[in-house]
Amino acid sequence: MIKKIRKEQLCSSCRGIHAIMNDGNPSSLSIENILDSPGYQGVMFGVLNQMILFYLQKNNGCQSCINLFVEATQL
Repeated sequence: MIKKIRKEQLCSSCRGIHAIMNDGNPSSLSIENILDSPGYQGVMFGVLNQMILFYLQKNNGCQSCINLFVEATQL
């Protein structure tokens, strides 16, 4: 079952990782901002979980936060 993650479940380091835009530049949105966004609170959380997992893996997120999102994206 895909589930939502609360920002409080992530370590402070992983909360602060910034999303990367399509042009490769950092976004103004951190993972914490994404978790607070209306899109995440609505129907987009499944897709955003996968995106956040990718950002954590590419930006040296801690293993426990990565595991949290791996579990959250399982069907």
